[in-house]
Amino acid sequence: MSVSENGKRTPQEIPLLDTSLIQKIEIWGREEWTVEKNRDEVYLNFYIPIVFDANKAFGLNVCTDETGGYIDLYLNWYPQSEKIELVLCCIAQDTSEAYNVKLDAEQADALHSALPELCKIAYGYTPRELWENAVKEGFIDEN
Repeated sequence: MSVSENGKRTPQEIPLLDTSLIQKIEIWGREEWTVEKNRDEVYLNFYIPIVFDANKAFGLNVCTDETGGYIDLYLNWYPQSEKIELVLCCIAQDTSEAYNVKLDAEQADALHSALPELCKIAYGYTPRELWENAVKEGFIDEN
């Protein structure tokens, strides 16, 4: 983690080295999606199971027998801005770090295009429909 100008800890950035990862991303219906909030915006958070070589995709050496580490990956979807971000959490024996995954424009577009179908397969709804249902059910206050 790094420290921002206002003194708050912010995740470091890590690049997505293997663009083919986007075609390998899955969302499983048994993994719940959540409504989260940062300082400025409410968003949907999806757990992305690691069904690919995460070390290769992100240039890491975390998921090995020697380190005993693992990686959690989350996708955040911001409905107001249509922004998508990936957050990678590396957990190892003596440390845990969070990273914002830096996506280039092509990677971001591919992920943005894939998300509705991934959600539909997992939950039966697109992210927009999940959002609208959560608003109707009172889980999200848009005011």
